[in-house]
Amino acid sequence: MSYQVIIEPIGETIEVEEDQTILDAILRAGLYIPYQCGHGLCSTCKVDVLEGEVELGNASPFALMDFERDEGKALACCAKPRSDLVIEADIEEDPDSLAIPVRDYEAQVAELIDLTPDIKGVYLDVGGEGVVFQAGQYINLSLPGIEGPRAFSIASPPSQPGRLELHVRLVAGGAATSYIHNKLAIGDRVRFSAPMGHFFVRKSADMPCIFIAGGSGLSSPKSMVLDLLEEGFDKPLWLFHGVRTKADIYFADLFNELAARHPNF
Repeated sequence: MSYQVIIEPIGETIEVEEDQTILDAILRAGLYIPYQCGHGLCSTCKVDVLEGEVELGNASPFALMDFERDEGKALACCAKPRSDLVIEADIEEDPDSLAIPVRDYEAQVAELIDLTPDIKGVYLDVGGEGVVFQAGQYINLSLPGIEGPRAFSIASPPSQPGRLELHVRLVAGGAATSYIHNKLAIGDRVRFSAPMGHFFVRKSADMPCIFIAGGSGLSSPKSMVLDLLEEGFDKPLWLFHGVRTKADIYFADLFNELAARHPNF
C-alpha cells in the first residue's frame, strides 16, 4: 500500500510506500530536503506534518523533543506515512542541483590499493550506464554482516560513471572499515545507494574555489577538482590537503601533474 505525500512549499506530490520513510521516497523521486545522519539523530530533516498521520519511528528524543512531537513535527528519515500527508520542509531552491534520483546499485570490486598505511582505495565497477552523480556526493554502502549502510564520498569524477573510487580510512573498532581493509576482496560484489548528499560545487557562482581536506577527506575535493578542470574551469583553484605525516600524503603526483597542466590550479 502507498500514500500520497504533498511537499510544501514546492507543491510536489510523491508516492510513499507504507514501510518506506518519507526521506527515502523524496530522494528516490529526485527531490531534496535538508538531511544529514539518516538515522534520526541530528534533526536536520525535521518537517511539519500539516495534514495526515505518521509513525515517528526511532527518532531520538533529543532530535525530536516531546513538545515538537505534540506540535506535529517529524523527522523525515524515520517517519513513515499512515495516511495521505501534507508536509512542509525547509527547502531552498538551488540552481546548481541536478536533482538526480537515488537508486540502488550492485557493483564488483575491481581494485583495492593501499593509498597510505591506513587509507585504502576501493574501486567499484558498476554495470549498465553507471552512476549519475555530482562531484562531492557520496554513496551508502552495504557490507555483508554489517548492520546498516556506511557513507563514503566518491573520489572519481562524474565523467567516469562506470567506475567509482572510494577512499576508506581504517577506524579502530570500526566494523565497516575493518571489513573493507581486512576482508573485502577483488571480485566481491557489493550493494549501495547513490547519489547521496547536497555537497557539490555551486558552479553558477562563477568564482575562485578553495578546497581544504584532511586525510581521507581528500575524496570529495579530488572529484570536484577533476570535474572542474575537465569542464575548463578558468578561475583560480586551490587545494590544501592536511595530513599528520609525510607517509599520509597521497595522490601528490596527480595534483602536481594537474598543476603543471593548468595554470589556474
